[in-house]
Amino acid sequence: MTAYATIPDTDIDPESPLSTDLVTSLRDNPIAMSENDSLSPTYINNNSTSNAIYTGDGTWTKPLWFDDSMIVMVECRGAGGGGANGATDAGGGGGGYTMRIFRGVELGATEAIVQGVGGVSGASGSAGGNSTFGVGGTLVTGYGGGGGAGNGTGGGGGGWRSAGAAGTGGSGYSQLSTTAARGDSVDGGGGGAYAGSAGSSFYGGGGGGAALTHVGGNSTYGGGGGTGGVSSAIGISKYAGNGGSTNAVGVAPSGGGGGGLAAAAGADGEIIVTIFRA
Repeated sequence: MTAYATIPDTDIDPESPLSTDLVTSLRDNPIAMSENDSLSPTYINNNSTSNAIYTGDGTWTKPLWFDDSMIVMVECRGAGGGGANGATDAGGGGGGYTMRIFRGVELGATEAIVQGVGGVSGASGSAGGNSTFGVGGTLVTGYGGGGGAGNGTGGGGGGWRSAGAAGTGGSGYSQLSTTAARGDSVDGGGGGAYAGSAGSSFYGGGGGGAALTHVGGNSTYGGGGGTGGVSSAIGISKYAGNGGSTNAVGVAPSGGGGGGLAAAAGADGEIIVTIFRA
């Protein structure tokens, strides 16, 4: 990294001679600023935000230029549930979305990051893992979708407050949220289908489709639900991954796995950290 050098006033006085040090500083300082050298003035390519997407376990570290007055937005998406294989072949639920805004002073110098791993397929698919920010998910958790069940019930989508399970979406906070099987929701997960349609959600994951009713539920911010039975139709997500069609892996991030004779896994989740600078 190029080092930033402060230019003394005496070097730019009208009567001062042109020196090698001054010319070197004029050449190197813009580079040091673009590289966010710790001694340089605040500057990030003329943008007001700094964004990092984590698709694996790791550690978030406050940058050298970070100031505790800055605002940090953390978004976590849980992983999608795996689809069920065999005659019942239900789809997995999509991973849910959770977001929280912090003042910089509320965060440690480093924070642990764990990416939720997609659920695997089987006679009953396994649930998708939770994605977390902070040790043990103490600060933000994006909950995983439920796996497709062996009785033909689709996995519920992950909610704002809890993970999805077979038929039931994870819970949310708003009065419009529901944990009822096959229900739609705002910030809870969509319910997994059995005899009716899979539930959809705004923040939670879409519910997985059933063997007979097929299509997984949709989501705006969470993952789409995986398809049950034999169908090319999928649960759609606007900002995350779609659910998998029959025998297809859920789309990253957070899509539920499709059911079928060769049912597939759900997609992994993700963590996004955005720093807003004044």
